[in-house]
Amino acid sequence: ADPAVLSDLSGKSQWRLTSRSIALDPLNLQLDKTSATGSLKIDDFDQLAARVALSLDRLDLDAYLPPEDAAAKEAETDAEIPVDEIRELNLTGTLQVRELTALKLRLQNLQADIAAADGVLRLAPLKASLYGGTYQGSLTIDATGPKAVLSMDQQISTVQIGEVLQSFFATDRVSGALSLQLDGTGKGNDFNELLEVLDGNFSLQLVDGLYRGMDIQHEIRSARSLLKKEPPPTEPDTKETPIRSLSLSGKLAEGILGSDDLAADLPSLRLTGKGGLNLLKQTLDYRLNALVLRDTSDADAASLKDLVDLKIPLTIEGPMMAPKVGVDMKGLLSDAVRDKVEKRARDLLLKKLGEPKEPASSTGAATEAADDAQSPAEAKEKESTKDLFKRGLRDLLKPQNPAEDGT
Repeated sequence: ADPAVLSDLSGKSQWRLTSRSIALDPLNLQLDKTSATGSLKIDDFDQLAARVALSLDRLDLDAYLPPEDAAAKEAETDAEIPVDEIRELNLTGTLQVRELTALKLRLQNLQADIAAADGVLRLAPLKASLYGGTYQGSLTIDATGPKAVLSMDQQISTVQIGEVLQSFFATDRVSGALSLQLDGTGKGNDFNELLEVLDGNFSLQLVDGLYRGMDIQHEIRSARSLLKKEPPPTEPDTKETPIRSLSLSGKLAEGILGSDDLAADLPSLRLTGKGGLNLLKQTLDYRLNALVLRDTSDADAASLKDLVDLKIPLTIEGPMMAPKVGVDMKGLLSDAVRDKVEKRARDLLLKKLGEPKEPASSTGAATEAADDAQSPAEAKEKESTKDLFKRGLRDLLKPQNPAEDGT
């Protein structure tokens, strides 16, 4: 990609040679703008068992990739895992890079331990700093069978996801501090095949986030205006949704990160729901409920005050970088009708059952006096079959929050 690379290579080392081994220690190399120090040792020529320790000041791997037109052609085919090379490797070593650029991502202080023998390659631990956060993980490729088996355990903590997306996808749709835990195993000889069969678990947290290009509050206000047959609200100059916090966890299967415990806090809204992210197609498909809160800290909350405590069904679907959010009008109408019917039915039942006119203690005394002529067994039977039933049913039907009953 960079025509200036692979033009300058120099180095020096002390060396030691025997009939079965060679050692270059210390080793100093200069490749283009990259300086490396360390050592390289082969302990057994027959087995080609090598030990390497390298420390690099900076390395731009993107400069050594094919030109863009050639890279585009290569991208049309699946990226194959070099299983044949892994089967031949007999290597242990360490790698440190102070500044690394790879796939347009910038990492600092990369550390990796490498072990390869008998057809198994393991990189663990892996550590790096990136975009205000940290990365650590492990990766194992077992190439002893007809298909490679990949096992991974990856974690990133408080990484500024906006900077990652800007570097990798050239988009600023999402920002915030992201933490992610992902583990999984899969079998295949190219990465797409692996992704289709990869099974694992994940959890994700985002704080102080912002999604640009989507305004959930505006969509809810628009749905409210439609239901009330009012003029639609004015389109905002900038569509964006602040995300105070977001969390979800679930399973990775068949290339889809599926979750049924999404929870997010937005200004005047709390979202819950389930759905999935298709890693192969890079699409989202979520079904959510937005609970409207009484939020005095949000200036726009006043426009939703008549929807407080109402759950509004939402859909978020489409391309990962540009999904569409919509209010499920059918679901909203169904929920509203159901809530109204339930409230009316509850009120009618409460009216028929009747409310106690005296405190429970006085009622108990009055009941006891009224039942003086009855035997204790009869009084107990009457209390258990009638009063207790009515009292329990009445308490069950009462709303726990007075606001739910409109009072």
